[in-house]
Amino acid sequence: MALLEGHRWPGNIRELRNLVEATFVNSDAERFGIDDIPALHRLRLGREPEEELYDAARLTTALRESGGNKSRAARALNCSRTTVYRRLRKLEREAIRPSG
Repeated sequence: MALLEGHRWPGNIRELRNLVEATFVNSDAERFGIDDIPALHRLRLGREPEEELYDAARLTTALRESGGNKSRAARALNCSRTTVYRRLRKLEREAIRPSG
């Protein structure tokens, strides 16, 4: 429970719902523990801010190397084009957010 409560939930209720559904589908247990949560979701829950900065650097590098082509950048990052757009929107929101 502490792991779930300590997460920022940037995807809000949809992200939480996806985690619960994925855990439910992949587990036979009546009660879920950390080990029942699929690995991808566990990684997201444990992600540190430094890792997010690393992701941003990887994204900008992939975009620069692809000449701004988001489809090629997505292939280089082994993710979908939608994920590239979502990460870009997140970076833009964070860049314009006033500090303090």
